[in-house]
This record gives sequence, C-alpha cells and structure tokens, in this order.
Amino acid sequence: MEKFFNMLSNSIHKHAKMWISIIAVITIILAFGLPRIQMKFSNDVFVNSNSKPYKDTNTYQKHFGGDSVYVLVSGKQNDVLSQKNMKKLAKLDNKLSKMDNIRSTTNIVNLLNDELEQITKDPSAAQGMSGLNLNLTPKAEKDLMANLSSSQKNQLSSKVQSGLTSEQQSQVQTYVTSTVLTDAQKQQVAAAQQQAQAQIAQLPAAQQQAAAAQMTSQQSSTLMNMLNASQKQQVQDYTLTLLNDQQKQALMTSVLPMIPKVQNMSNALLRDLLLSDHGKVPSAISQLLPKNGKHTILMVNTKSTTDMNTNVKLMNDVHKAVKEAGFSSKVNVKTAGNPVVIGQVKNVVLQNMAIMVVIAVIIMLIILALIFPVRRRILPLLFVLIGMIWTFGAMGWFNLPITLATMATLPIIIGLGTDFGVQFQNRYEEEYRRTEKSEESIKLSVSKMGPAVGIAVIVMMFSFLTMFLSKAPMMQQFGVTLALGVFCAYIVEFFMMFSVFTLADKSEKSHAKFVAKNKARRDKHNGSGETGLSKWLAKYATFITKHAGWVFAIAIILGGLGFVVEHNINTETDIMKMIPQNMSELQNTKYLQKQVGSTVYIDYLVKGDDVRNADAVKRINKMGNQEKNKYKDITDVTSLSSTYKQLGGKLNASQSEMNTGINDIPKPLKQSVISDNHQYATIQFTINQHLSSKDQQKLMDKISDDIGGKKQGLEVSPAGLQVMMLIGIDNVTSNHNLIMFAGLAIIFIILLLVYREFRLAIYPVLPILVVLGLSPLTLWLMHTSYNPVTIALSSLVLGIGTEFTILILERYREERLKKVTREKAIIDAVSRVGQAITVSGLTVMGGFSAIMFSTFPVLRSFGLITVLDTGYSLISALTVLPALIFLFRNRKEDKELAAANAAKADDDADSATNNDEKKSDK
Repeated sequence: MEKFFNMLSNSIHKHAKMWISIIAVITIILAFGLPRIQMKFSNDVFVNSNSKPYKDTNTYQKHFGGDSVYVLVSGKQNDVLSQKNMKKLAKLDNKLSKMDNIRSTTNIVNLLNDELEQITKDPSAAQGMSGLNLNLTPKAEKDLMANLSSSQKNQLSSKVQSGLTSEQQSQVQTYVTSTVLTDAQKQQVAAAQQQAQAQIAQLPAAQQQAAAAQMTSQQSSTLMNMLNASQKQQVQDYTLTLLNDQQKQALMTSVLPMIPKVQNMSNALLRDLLLSDHGKVPSAISQLLPKNGKHTILMVNTKSTTDMNTNVKLMNDVHKAVKEAGFSSKVNVKTAGNPVVIGQVKNVVLQNMAIMVVIAVIIMLIILALIFPVRRRILPLLFVLIGMIWTFGAMGWFNLPITLATMATLPIIIGLGTDFGVQFQNRYEEEYRRTEKSEESIKLSVSKMGPAVGIAVIVMMFSFLTMFLSKAPMMQQFGVTLALGVFCAYIVEFFMMFSVFTLADKSEKSHAKFVAKNKARRDKHNGSGETGLSKWLAKYATFITKHAGWVFAIAIILGGLGFVVEHNINTETDIMKMIPQNMSELQNTKYLQKQVGSTVYIDYLVKGDDVRNADAVKRINKMGNQEKNKYKDITDVTSLSSTYKQLGGKLNASQSEMNTGINDIPKPLKQSVISDNHQYATIQFTINQHLSSKDQQKLMDKISDDIGGKKQGLEVSPAGLQVMMLIGIDNVTSNHNLIMFAGLAIIFIILLLVYREFRLAIYPVLPILVVLGLSPLTLWLMHTSYNPVTIALSSLVLGIGTEFTILILERYREERLKKVTREKAIIDAVSRVGQAITVSGLTVMGGFSAIMFSTFPVLRSFGLITVLDTGYSLISALTVLPALIFLFRNRKEDKELAAANAAKADDDADSATNNDEKKSDK
C-alpha cells in the first residue's frame, strides 16, 4: 500500500494539472446526472418489492386504486346543502373524473345520481337505495312535485285523474266548486251547467242518462281548464290526500323516473332528501355529509402510482380543478390526504436541502476560521462541494432516489468530506513547516495520510453498506448513498488538495513568503511549532494515561447502560409525523380527521374464484364482524358484505338474488369493495386514529393471525399503503443489532488484515462500542423515538468513530517506530493528530448541526443526535482509545525502552556538556 501511495505522490507532484483536469472532466460528466434524480417519499420505501405484502398491495391497487385525496367543502348547513353548492360539486366531480392518475370519485352528488339512474331503469329498485330515502313526507312530496316541469306535472295529473274512483272524482269536483273557484268562475260553471241541462232535457228520455254521465265527465275537464296555475296546484295537493296506498304506489312509480339530478334539485327538495332522518343526515350517507351536513366530502381514488412526481402533478391538478369549479365564498374548500401531502413535500424538500447546504457551509467556514490555523483553510470545504456533485450526479445516473433518509446524507457527506480534506491539509502543513520543502512534504503526507484516511474510508464504506442487512429499501439506499458519498469525497479531496498544494507552493516567491512566516511563527512559540490546542491535548493525554483504569471503567458502564435501555425506545414510521407539521395539506388532513373521524384504515385483500358466491359473502361478513367485536380499536368495518346488507341485501337470499343485489350496488361504492372480474373483494377496518404506529402494527398482526391465509376457498392478505407503512416498522427496526455487530466485525476483520495484529485490530472497536451504547442512552434520556433515520445512527457511528480511532492509531504506530514508550507515543499521537481530529470533528459536527435547521421533525431529531454522537466519537477516540492502549501495553518492554531512552538522554547531556567545555577552553 505504501508503494502505491508513493507512486501516486510522485504522479501528483509531476502532473498536478493533469489530475485537476481529470477531476474536472469527471465532475462535468456526473453533473449531467443531477437532473435525473428522483424523489421518493411513499410508503413503499419501507417494503421490499419482492415481498408478498408489496405484491399484494400492487394487486390491491390494480383493482381498487391507491390512496385517496379528499376535497372537504365546509360551511353552514344551508350553504352546503344548496343547489348552488351541488352544481359546483358536480362540476368539480366531472373535471376530476377526466384527469390522469385518478381512478374514480365518490361524493354525495354522483352517489345519489347513480341511484336515480338505477330507479329510472327500474323504479322498483327504489326500496333498496342506501342514499335516497324515498319514504317521503307530505312536505317532501310537495317539494318533489314542485321540482317537476309543467309537462311532467300535466302528465302526472292526467294519470292521477284517470286513476280516481267515481267517489274521488266527486270529492275533487266538490272541493273545486266549493273552495277553489272564484265567484266569477262559479257563475261561469253555473251558466254552463244550466245550458248543458237544458240541452239534455231536449233529448229523448232513453238518451238522457248517458248524456248526463258524459256531462259529468266533461264538467270535470272543463273545471280544470278554467283553473289558473295556483288553483291547479291546490287541486293537485288535495287530490294527493285522497289517494289510497295502491294509488300512491302507482304515483311514485310514475314520479321516480322524473326526479331531477341532485345538482338540479331545489334547496327544499335537497334538504328533504338529505335530512330525511328527522331533520338529520341518514347514517348511510353521513360519511359523505359529516357533522349533519355542515361538510361534504368528495373522495378521489387514485391509480396505483406512488411516484412523487405523480403526486405533485395530482396535487396541482386537484387544486386547479377546485379553483375552476368556482365554489361560493360562503363555503370553505380544503384538499387533504396522503397524495397531496406527499405532493407538497417535494417543494419543501428542495427548500430544506438548499437551507441545509447553506447553513452547513456557513457553520463549517466559521469553525475552520476559528480553530484551524493553516493557510488556505477554505479548500477542504470548496472541494467537498465537487464531491457532492459526484455523489448526487452518480445517484441520478444509477437511479438512486432521494428519500427522507438519503436527504440527511447531504450535510453528512459535506462534513465527512471536509474532514478528509482537513486531515490531508493538516499533515501537509505540519510537514511543510518542519521541512520547508514542498515536494518532500507532499510525498510524506500522501504516503502517510493517504493510506490512513483510505483505510478509514474503506471501513466507513463497509460500515455503511451493512445497511443492506436492513429489510427496508430506504435504509439500504441510505447506506449506499453514504458509501458512495465518502468514496467520492475521498477521491476528490485527495487529488485536489495535494495537486493544489503542489501548484500553489511550487513558485520561489510562494516558498520564500512561507519561510518568512514560518520563522516568525517559530520565534513566537520559542522555536516550537506546537499550537495551544496541541499542547492542551498533550496534557489531556497525559491525564488519561494516569487514570486509564477509571476512564475505561466509566466508559464501559455508560456504554453498557445504553444497551440495557435501548429496548425501551419506540420506533416511529408514520410519514405524516416525519414531515413539517405546518404544511397546509397536512393541517387540512388533520382537520379532516377531526371532522369526520378516523381516516386510518387497515385493508385486507380477499381472493376467490367468485367472491359473489353466497358462502364467500357470508364468510367475509363473519370475518369483519368477528374482528370488530373482538378489538375495541376497530371502530368500523366496510366490506362487500356490509355494503350489500346496507343496501337491503339478505345473506340468506338465493345466489341469483345475491348476484343481482351486488351488481346493483352504486358504482362509487361497488368499485371499492369488489373488483370488476369478481375475483377480489376488500375488508376495510377503520381503526382508532390515535393508536401509535407500533400499536397499529400489533393490531394488524392480530387480525392477520385471525383471518389471514387460505381458508375455505378464500385467500385473505393485508394490503394497501397503510399496511406497507406498518410492515415498514418491522423492516426498519429488524436486524438493527445484526447491522451493528456486523459493522463491528467488518471493522475488526479489515483492520486485522491491514495490521496483522489482534491487539491493533481490536483497539478501535472498543471505543466505538462505547459510543454505540451512548447513542441509545441519549435517545432514552431525551425521550426521543427511533425513526427510519436515527435508527441508522449505528452505521454512522461505526464509520465516523472508526476514522477518528484509526487516525490516532496510525499516528501512534508512526510514533512507536521512533522507539519511544507507549505512553510517550500515545501523548505525541494525541497532541499531533488530535488537533486535526478535533478540528475535523468539530467541523463535521458543524455540518451535521445544519440538519437541525430542517423543518422535518425526523431530520431535526437526527441532526441533534448525530451531532452528539459525533462528539461522543471524538471524545471516545481521544479518551477511551488512549486508555485502552495504555492499559494493555507491554509493560516490560516499555520499562526497557524507558531505561534505554534515559541512558541515551544522559549520554546526550554529557556530550553536550563536553562540547560546551571545549568551546570555553578555546
């Protein structure tokens, strides 16, 4: 390895411009991948695409659609249940139904219109309607008649009149003449009767009876023709009161096909039909008209798409349609639901990433300016930005998406990349100050720091790649992105830093200027090149070696306590709790839940040869009722069976009757409970929205144990986006300990292969193990839950902690080659490389602290814990590692070295004294 880096150092010194050009060309090529980056924030990032739940969810979405968008129209009851509002709702429904990515819509207008269409085809179907209550009161009948056109009214009037008995006709005539007619009309009627009677009297006696009957019939028609519109309405109202049950049924059969569409009904008729339960909304339609008609909901069932760009387009399309519908200012319209929330997230993500980069750069600039006393201290930060282009450009080319987890890699990679640059620059400046020869300093720095940081990077990459042991794709992507990021940052920092140093310090003018400043620095520090920080670190290391036993014991206790309490830490995977809580679509969604109750569902996919089969319908009904009665957190069940029964269907009906009843379910309802090919049905459990994600998962597992699997010709499986999220809880948390210990094992194996000594390979592992315990202890003390990002901290700690410990260990080995005692080597290593580690550690912490400024709660939590864990890693490397090395040192060898060094020091002192005496004699 040393030969390889010596070769690189020669190449960099001779061909610095070539290496800068190569880096520039690669940067340009990778930059073209940046526009190709996709964002993914849907629940499928938690579940492997080859798993059964994922495949079942795809099947579910294919037949029943994806997640729902809700349009909530709110206002006073009179404004919501008005013809004007229903027209706007119908207009919106029409626009949405024609849009891409929308499978279907459900709302009070299209539900009732669908039922009205069925009644038009078959008036007898009116008795089975779920939304329309056609057991009309006299007022409702009157309001209904008022909604009919003149021709419809005349048609009905003729049918009613023709169906009246003689007695009823006589009653109507008496009512008209005594109550309805005006005096002038009565006189006209009297004159007409007298004339008719006179004409009858002139007829032969045999014809008079028939003529009298004809006159009576004509008189009724004559009377009606004399009436104005108001009088006719009076007569119609009176006539309706005379009808018997059979006549009323015949009338309704004639009236039902004439009922106008919902958006064309008068306000009075709308209120009659929609508030038919004693002035309240019937339970069958209360979900679409919550709070007794103060709200109405339009549900938009999306297609089986979870791409973020699709959600963004869907959100924009829905907003545009709502605006174009032109709702009255008297009502308030809100859009809600997961798709529009996720759609809004994209813009927030871009804003957050930009803010985090700016803040990270500013904080790191300040830290470098304050505590990194070298020339060109800004270079590591500048070059890491090139590394970011490499990383995210490669993500675009290799189709690695940005998720909530990979978002957090941005400041992490900036911090770690800057750290690499700081290590390179610190060693180069140290050597250049000592030798004042640029070429020698480059070669020595490359040969020493190239392998040291390179080993740390390799260990980091393998540590991050242990995330592939996670079952959650998002966590795997997080590990890949970090591994890719540190590799890119290392390559860029390594070649750019040493190439720029070569070019910048090559000229005689630059060299002379440095020599002058270096002399002034040495004079200021009395010939010593040590800074105040390195002196303090030397004292600190001395203190640690004096109290190594106590330091090690305290570290073990604290780390062990963390592992003990870790199982008490909850895990949160509810995406809605991970995103900014002030997002308008999220607030709308919470408002919706407050108004209509839980919108949290656990869906089950039922597969059979024909789910309309009577036995299948009965079994689905039994499963739903059984689970609802068994678990108090299930508040409602919607299934093919419950919908069929709600519409008047009987479970003991014949198969043909059952098929007819299921086929007659209104389309907006049917498409959510049975597939078009009749091979799939759904059971949807509405659950308590206040349940935590972990409790929801436990409930789902219990339901699956009860009804899941293949039984009696039906296969029942959990499916849908909520199910994906809940399974994600297990995927995110599973293998957590395996990932951690696999990472530790990888670190040990790599270091054993590099150093070929057990003790040197195990030294870095133990300080990291302490930090891995301190991390959950901090979470527990802060009452903070794990989330998909913070649970990845173990891999991050492994990577960062390993770098710090390896750099100290490498410098310790270098110092040991000078034949000094282990205590001396420890103190020198900590004082010299410790300064660079402290600077880089604080710089990394500064970069990570930018995450705390994110508006995403999940990232704020991650940022805080990451800053603390990086601090723990730095302290552990500077404290626990020196203590370990000192405790397990070869004491016998150190005594011999100490004695030899003391003897050499005495000889050097004697030699110096003799030289001084000779000079004085002269």
